[in-house]
Amino acid sequence: MQWTFTGNIRRLRRKSLVGQLVLVILGMQVLLFASFTCLELPTATQHNLERFTNLSLQRWLVNLPEKWQTQVTGRFPVLLRPVAEIRYSPYVPIAPASLFVGYVLGLPLGFIATFLFVVTGIVGPYVGFSPLAAGGGIEYYRQPTFGYLIGMILGSWFAGRITFSKNNSLRQIAVVLGGLLILHIVGLIYLVGSSLGVLLFEGETAYLKWQPWLSESIRNFSWYALPYDILFGLLMIGIGFPFRWLNSVLTAPDIAMKPKPKWDGKLEEQVTS
Repeated sequence: MQWTFTGNIRRLRRKSLVGQLVLVILGMQVLLFASFTCLELPTATQHNLERFTNLSLQRWLVNLPEKWQTQVTGRFPVLLRPVAEIRYSPYVPIAPASLFVGYVLGLPLGFIATFLFVVTGIVGPYVGFSPLAAGGGIEYYRQPTFGYLIGMILGSWFAGRITFSKNNSLRQIAVVLGGLLILHIVGLIYLVGSSLGVLLFEGETAYLKWQPWLSESIRNFSWYALPYDILFGLLMIGIGFPFRWLNSVLTAPDIAMKPKPKWDGKLEEQVTS
């Protein structure tokens, strides 16, 4: 007698180590490009953004026919007022880029790519390579803003984790809001911790000199940057879906067929001579 097994054929997806390595390198390159991209954007305060909006509308209004200009300014006389000076601040989109890498590559590749980028930033200067715009080196952990790099790693992990089993619009929004919340909280904790370290080890005099810099750093790295982090984060996550598909192709190119054993309850007899 001989047992026969019948059933469905299931498809096995074999992970490609080469494909995963390529994606990790590409993720690090995305972070490298973002760290050296500096945009001059209006400082994200209410009055400054209002002035920027009014100035942009006035410039657009000049290109309209004169009759239309009269109608628009008649309904919106505020466009005729002179605009005060607009303040601009440099913005580096490294935070949304880390969420993009975590979302596209998923776990664990997104986490690995972001972690290796930070590690490369620390050890890279010793081999003539500096992926961090502010330098790097072993002593970089002494920088009060080093916490934002740690937050990038955790934010990238969160982006991959929350969309690991299911991906929809609600989870994409959660990637941006939750990931940025983690990133900025970790960064602010490190900033405040550094300030307390100065107070404890260098004395009150050094702390009082350093305190204005701390307040300015909090404004620049979190308060002013957060609105643009959310905006660029939503844009980058929105265009990330086709890259997620490319990720699945590169990491699992080999498709194997393997029978799935399943007993159908039948027993066949084979007569052998």
